[in-house]
Amino acid sequence: MIEYYFNGKEKIYRFVYADKVLTEKLISENDKEEGYFKDYKEESDDNSIKWLPLTKQNVLDLVPKGDYCYRENICPFWTLFKEFPKQGNGYCSLMEVGDFISAENNGTLLLWDQIKECGINPAEERDYFKSDEDYQKYLEKIKNLE
Repeated sequence: MIEYYFNGKEKIYRFVYADKVLTEKLISENDKEEGYFKDYKEESDDNSIKWLPLTKQNVLDLVPKGDYCYRENICPFWTLFKEFPKQGNGYCSLMEVGDFISAENNGTLLLWDQIKECGINPAEERDYFKSDEDYQKYLEKIKNLE
């Protein structure tokens, strides 16, 4: 699924809703050659939206695992736009689409509720269980049914 967003490119540039630490990390990792962000630190603050260079590994590291746009942290590509009605105001800067975009134009439906629509880092069966012990019990039960 990640190949879809990169379309053969080594890097993509996307808006990231991130704090200064993450911003500086992404810039230092990915902008060595171009220098596009050399004056960035002086021009931005912690609350601004950042247009940053990203590699596939950055995206895999940033997008939370599971079915939602959050786990331990909120996905830095996700935001809400207050200008649009509730249940229609979610937006993903990685996909560059939101709930307020029509279905004909590949809009989304569930980002307002932080339900992931990008398909990156999907949940695995084990993720639905509270512990390894519960998961092993489930596997044993399934095995005994066969």
